[in-house]
Amino acid sequence: MKSKVLAVWLVLFSLHSVAQGETMLLDFAKDNNEVGVNVIKNLDTTYFLETTNLESTGISVSATGFNSTNTSGTSNPMVSGVTAGMARDSFYGNDVLFQGNTAPLGVVELTGLGVDHVYDFVIFASRMSVGDNRQTAYEITGDDTQTYYLNVHNNESQFVRATGILADPTGKVSIRVQKGPQNSNSRGFFYLGAVVLERSPRKDLLWQDLMDLSEWGYAPFAPYAFSDHARTAPVTPGASVRSFEAFGSALPDTPHLEHISGDFDPARLWYGSLGPAPRYVDRGDWDRYLQIFNGSAAEYQTNPGRITDVDGAVDIVLCFRRWNGRVREGFVTGSFTIKVFEEAPSSNFPAGRGIAFFGPSGEKFYSPFTERPRLAQDSIVRVKIGDDRSLKVFVDEVLAIDAFLINPFELKELKLGTNAHPLAMHFRALLATRGEFNAAEIATIYSHTQELWPRNQFPQFPYIQDADRFRSTSFDRIANVWTAAKFATGFSGGNGMEGTHTVQWYYKNSSVPGPSFILDNHRPIDGATGWSLDRDDYDDNPGDPFYGVAGNGDTEIFYVITPYDSDGNPGDPMVSASAKDNIQ
Repeated sequence: MKSKVLAVWLVLFSLHSVAQGETMLLDFAKDNNEVGVNVIKNLDTTYFLETTNLESTGISVSATGFNSTNTSGTSNPMVSGVTAGMARDSFYGNDVLFQGNTAPLGVVELTGLGVDHVYDFVIFASRMSVGDNRQTAYEITGDDTQTYYLNVHNNESQFVRATGILADPTGKVSIRVQKGPQNSNSRGFFYLGAVVLERSPRKDLLWQDLMDLSEWGYAPFAPYAFSDHARTAPVTPGASVRSFEAFGSALPDTPHLEHISGDFDPARLWYGSLGPAPRYVDRGDWDRYLQIFNGSAAEYQTNPGRITDVDGAVDIVLCFRRWNGRVREGFVTGSFTIKVFEEAPSSNFPAGRGIAFFGPSGEKFYSPFTERPRLAQDSIVRVKIGDDRSLKVFVDEVLAIDAFLINPFELKELKLGTNAHPLAMHFRALLATRGEFNAAEIATIYSHTQELWPRNQFPQFPYIQDADRFRSTSFDRIANVWTAAKFATGFSGGNGMEGTHTVQWYYKNSSVPGPSFILDNHRPIDGATGWSLDRDDYDDNPGDPFYGVAGNGDTEIFYVITPYDSDGNPGDPMVSASAKDNIQ
């Protein structure tokens, strides 16, 4: 029987995201009538916490060892989640006799936290109208111990943030509160005013759940991805990925993927510093992905091996973030190809075209324009093929294509990548099973991936919305100048403040001498690093991008923007759309 290839291929272009957990607000010391605030009014008393939505959590809290209460905190806190009522009062302690008591150590104990969640703490305290240093130490102990310090005196905006805290095996976290080493108060006063507690599922356990329900799958991080073809060197952040080993409960034969690279000079490519293979990126908090920018240079396939026993019904889920790439179309041969069109309604396609499914027998099925992965957003595309040749393609849980294949489906090999143009995506994971995921399993996939890689949000790192927008109207006929699209109002991520971005212009001309491999024709324009490109500066001498061809349409222009925030933190490079230089 003829071998078939499954090309799991997405021409994806590209959201911001932090999964939202449950929030609890804790106010220590006095009454507080603010809705959604848990008041820990008395020492040596157990309180049961509710979320800000007034839902029970199963978590209890008690405070011991403090001296008494203080009500001289700020009424104008500038810390997210901390209300005026929470900031005004606090428990305090002291290691030198005061009002007949010494209280050198206060302890807050939280129980019932559970080991399947992770916790983030924001701790705030304030004592206004004082001239000495009342630094307070907070020692947080769960599965390990960390100590944090806060200068409480005259404080309105400073806070302690402890992230990724895990409970001990009994489900307990304790906070030991005492004076800090820089505390200069004669009685050693220290304070605890408020805690904002965030609870989220442990992401490593969520990922384990996904692996357990998948018969096979791939992910770009260790221990499933490697920086060598022999699969002996697990990939590390920043390293190129050369091969994948599948994970899962019932692996098909020869499930590994190998990176296949064309014969090209990476120095000529805009991402050449990364080497010929895509690299693995880990930005923390499970924002981890394979950075795929250029088609055939980023192709992985089961070569020369064969996948066996995957004929007929199959269910495949692709998790990715669309990213900004130069071309929004392309083809890869194989059993089927998934393609993003991003084509608005027109006379030829009244509903527009969002994604396309190109089948093994010439089938072409399209979703409406409304059903497509959004640029710079995380998405899930699910392809479900039945024994009856039924085809259902879902985009973020919405049925986008409902059709039938002409012939029974066979999966013998698998490809992961884009095509031979500068396309882009952030690959997260592929999950697959013979037959289909049942209702409970697919619900788990949707919910867990939402926690791991939240959809409908822009990245946390610096990003510019619409910076890739580029077309022939970007050309000034009088000045002979191309101008990059850059919208300051579209900046997001990083520290929230726009910095100085970098720009590099490129051109493509198929008549440029050199290797036949198409990527070698996408070349940087020397010195073209500003927001505008003056065509007249590059048409004087043989070898110039526009020499002898200015305005005749043989050359395509595009650029790459790397966004930065004001602290100099970079985002990911963004490739613009291209425009033909066909304007005289």
